[in-house]
Amino acid sequence: MGDSVIPWIMAVSAFGTLASAIAAACSARFSSRSSRAAADAVETAANTAETGLILRFRDQYASNEMFAALRKLREWYDLHGGSKLAETWREKFEQRDQLALEVDSARRRVSSFFGVIIDLQDVGLLSDRLKRVLTDLTVSTCSITWRSL
Repeated sequence: MGDSVIPWIMAVSAFGTLASAIAAACSARFSSRSSRAAADAVETAANTAETGLILRFRDQYASNEMFAALRKLREWYDLHGGSKLAETWREKFEQRDQLALEVDSARRRVSSFFGVIIDLQDVGLLSDRLKRVLTDLTVSTCSITWRSL
């Protein structure tokens, strides 16, 4: 009986080792699938968040308030454009000129909108896709000029 028990023990041990190896291979395969699924879920969440951000920026840019602000800046630019644009605005603003006060409000709205985009860019939070979408927004010459005030 002693001679026949040892081969059985060895066979059971080999079978157990084989079963463990198969279980480890299956576990690795499922783990790989699980990791891939988790990575896909993270990418989907990032794309969803980015899409929400794009929609939010587009809505803000398309708002009536932004439209009015851009038109107000264009109006000022058409009246006082040139090398003394900012200087003229400051003088009129200090005199509490009504149009200069309205331009100040418009300037703050537009510069705040684009300032957030610049801040996101500066800290490296804009993907290439988001950069393309946000830089596709049409910006009037006047709003760029007023960024320096």
